[in-house]
Amino acid sequence: MHSVEVPDATVLISRIPETDAEVIQRYGPAVRRFCRSRTRTPEDAEDAVQDTFMRYLRRSEQKIHNKEAWLISAA
Repeated sequence: MHSVEVPDATVLISRIPETDAEVIQRYGPAVRRFCRSRTRTPEDAEDAVQDTFMRYLRRSEQKIHNKEAWLISAA
């Protein structure tokens, strides 16, 4: 498997609207803990966290009533 260069989380946060950045800051630790409990390596967990938030950002224009529940179920 080859590695893909992924921007640091702070770089990703700086490129998105503040409200989305706040969601990532608020729920990121819970999503990260969940992903770490479901993956074998820290790297796989980080990939899952990034994938989860990218999916969230694609859907963020739609109304999500319980963001934490959506994020955990998407992870």
